[in-house]
Amino acid sequence: MRTQAYFIEHCNFENCDLGTFTYTCPHCKESMDDYEIWWKEDEIWKSQPFNFICPYCETALMVSHDWEEHGYFVEEFGTPHID
Repeated sequence: MRTQAYFIEHCNFENCDLGTFTYTCPHCKESMDDYEIWWKEDEIWKSQPFNFICPYCETALMVSHDWEEHGYFVEEFGTPHID
């Protein structure tokens, strides 16, 4: 299973580089904001998935960009996405 994730800009000012990565853990279903993954958006968009750990349940997760579905998705690391 996988959940959709979002990169949300901090504001509309052209020179603002702040934002948040918002997602729901597909394992424990906790919704959360992450401010460090925000800086990885360009790499993830360029098909370089990023691995991280859920701070609530400590499950290994991966965020990637899906070109067919035009979005970012989080799934448990090492598990194929079957929806």
